[in-house]
Amino acid sequence: MGKGKKEELLKDVNYDNGKGFEIPKGYVPMLVGRERRRERFVVRVEVFNHPCMAELLDMASQEFGYEQMGILKIPCDVEYFLHVVGSNWIIKE
Repeated sequence: MGKGKKEELLKDVNYDNGKGFEIPKGYVPMLVGRERRRERFVVRVEVFNHPCMAELLDMASQEFGYEQMGILKIPCDVEYFLHVVGSNWIIKE
């Protein structure tokens, strides 16, 4: 994805006076990482159709179960997540 498209995606994020931001329609917030090194991403829903997400969701279900409350947590290194998912599908919060 070129810089123009990423900038276009970032424009879709509406900040709420420093309290956070609204999640754009068609995106899902995720918390990626292990223990103290976690980063929040906003991921396009279309990525859930990609086979790479099945592995990540399986990792999450093994660690947290199927009844996670709140934000979806993915227990893998941020670098691995970015490699597997690719920047085409995410907005880093």
